[in-house]
Amino acid sequence: MWTEKTNLLKGIVIISLLIGGCSKPETSGSSEQVPSPPSLSSEAQTGRSVITLSDEQAAELNVRTFTVSSDPVSFTINAPGTVYPAPENISIISAPISGRVVEIFAHEGETVKKNEPLLALESLDYANLLADYLENQAEAKYLEQQLERDRQLVEKEISPQRTLDRAEADFIRASTKLQAAKARLSALGITADQFDAWENNESEPNARLTLYSPIEGTVNQHLIDLGTSVNSNQKMLDIVNKSKVLVRGFVSPEDATLIQSGTQVEITQRNEDAGNENSKRILASVTTVNPTLDEINRAIPVNIIIPTQNGWPVIGQNVRTSYDITTSESGVTIPLSAIQFEKDGATVFVLTYPNTFEKRSIGINRVTEKIAVVHSGLKPGDVVATSQIFSLKALEKFEEFAD
Repeated sequence: MWTEKTNLLKGIVIISLLIGGCSKPETSGSSEQVPSPPSLSSEAQTGRSVITLSDEQAAELNVRTFTVSSDPVSFTINAPGTVYPAPENISIISAPISGRVVEIFAHEGETVKKNEPLLALESLDYANLLADYLENQAEAKYLEQQLERDRQLVEKEISPQRTLDRAEADFIRASTKLQAAKARLSALGITADQFDAWENNESEPNARLTLYSPIEGTVNQHLIDLGTSVNSNQKMLDIVNKSKVLVRGFVSPEDATLIQSGTQVEITQRNEDAGNENSKRILASVTTVNPTLDEINRAIPVNIIIPTQNGWPVIGQNVRTSYDITTSESGVTIPLSAIQFEKDGATVFVLTYPNTFEKRSIGINRVTEKIAVVHSGLKPGDVVATSQIFSLKALEKFEEFAD
């Protein structure tokens, strides 16, 4: 019996020392004695964990509280992102036909304007297409003149109508062949101005095919050298315009349901200096959200097209994307400082009566940097403790020990 009383006395002394160390007033050198432990609650004896403080303990701990309410929930979703060229600001130049590179006008790192020459190919296949075009052009021109002569002869009743009908059919066939030959050359990049120059004898067609830049930008990568033989559709170089980029964030499927076109997003650096006030950051809006998972990242891509600022962000760079979310439905949120995470889940201390706190388990939907969204265990109007959580937990352990 004496041993049990001795052990109980030791436990009371240890818990009292813990309480005094955690909740000591800010005024140093205080000679106040450590307050006595709280009285045992009949509710605690029935299985509920309840801590009842004396007036002296309540004054010393000075527990801060937060009143729960149900409001639209606002929080931030953070996700990694990668920078790509904007869809309309990159152009891959492939060989439209087999040939040999005979001249290069723009090299890696050089800036080119739209419709500025990039390189020239010498191609027998191109020469054959050009010959077909010129032959069909001459044939169509001859048959057009023949058709006009036959029309006049028929009008003067010198030739029969069937002669005119045959001439019209021949001219239509020749015109069709000419249009087909012209379409094949247009597919190689021949412009209307070049066709006009050939038809007006302002320039002589040759076997050299010059390729022009479809956009303004900088030559990024050369995969060919002077004299290189290339096959049709072989990539030769690409051009990138850095004035706009595509930032692609990767969010979880659950978070993706809360993000849509127009959602506000902040793009920042991902390195250790990201929190510095001088670190680079851009405020923008979400452009589109992909409907399926990215196979590599196993996340939903969120696309943000933005103009660059002083050359940032850089294509290929990893960045951080932060999305501002406000739910349409109301929810219960509490400060993270009110929560203690234990092996059985999350709990809070709820003020049920003056100076009386009940430990209560809660269910959490989401945890952000400052708040937690609660789906069970709390209701609007509940008051939870947000300070002295460790002290309240120590008192709870004392009551368990005392029981």
